[in-house]
Amino acid sequence: MKDNDIRPAAIMTKQEILIYKDAINLSKKLRNFRKVNCPSCGSKKNIFFLKKRFFKYQICLICETYFMSPRPTEKILDMHYTNSLNMKYWSDKIFPISRSKRIKYIYKPRANFLIKSLKKFKKKNKSLSYLEIGAADATFAIEVRKFNYFKNYLLVEPNPGLAKQSKSSKFNVFNGMFEDLNTPNKFDCISTFEVIEHIYSPLNFLKKCNRKLKKKGIIFFSCPNGNGFDVSLMQEESNVIDHEHLNYFNTKSIELLLRRSGFKPLSITTPGKLDLELVKNFINNKKIKNKFEHSIKWISFLNDKDSKLMQKIIQRNNISSHMFVIAEKK
Repeated sequence: MKDNDIRPAAIMTKQEILIYKDAINLSKKLRNFRKVNCPSCGSKKNIFFLKKRFFKYQICLICETYFMSPRPTEKILDMHYTNSLNMKYWSDKIFPISRSKRIKYIYKPRANFLIKSLKKFKKKNKSLSYLEIGAADATFAIEVRKFNYFKNYLLVEPNPGLAKQSKSSKFNVFNGMFEDLNTPNKFDCISTFEVIEHIYSPLNFLKKCNRKLKKKGIIFFSCPNGNGFDVSLMQEESNVIDHEHLNYFNTKSIELLLRRSGFKPLSITTPGKLDLELVKNFINNKKIKNKFEHSIKWISFLNDKDSKLMQKIIQRNNISSHMFVIAEKK
């Protein structure tokens, strides 16, 4: 898999413009933003880490989570995602164009991994229920449904366009924020990929996930790794750092958050495959202009064989910028 497979360069330039417009619109609400403590461990001990565009990020001196503070309130976030130009572009352009590649390289392997993990952790496919938070256009849920492992499905998606697409695939869909979901139903499995980094209060979010799970229920989620390779090297130059991402956990701090939320961590890994490619692309395009730029240029000279070897080393040492988490309700 190459970055261009899932983020075609031909259409990503416009996305950068829309992201910037969204950031400008969000910055108009800055006076209503709120300062917060560390979203992982709750500590008040934090210092300034970096600033990108209009927004400041702090780093926790206890668990090294970095996070936007001050940050938009839940009400502001709800309005932002409802009217986001970037999200509309994802639903209208990026998802449709990259759909087949995303299914091949992301959703099929991820669905297979989810089902295998459920079997490993002794969840038998007998009238099981599934909740996906941030389901987008239901592409992943469709792949999961092919296994005939779950009987009942509920998808949560705040973006109106993506929610409409999910409904067209014959799923029960709640078009809104998960925080506003009031169904009394509980689920055997919850998945939520690339969502928790967007959440105002990750602790409250995971506590609600915990309440929505049945006894010994399992949650699967992914998010950026704040201590990941490309994020650590490129910092504010990395595309991972943007105004929509409020929280950047690491493998240790996400475990702290899980335990505070009533979960038992089962697996925390960083299986990312694109760290080295992203850094090499930035170097070759001469986009990196931070304090590390001269010390990392050697990366651009790595051949394909050495690049693959180094990416495996990054994965094995849990320093990929893509983190995958499995946890069980206590």
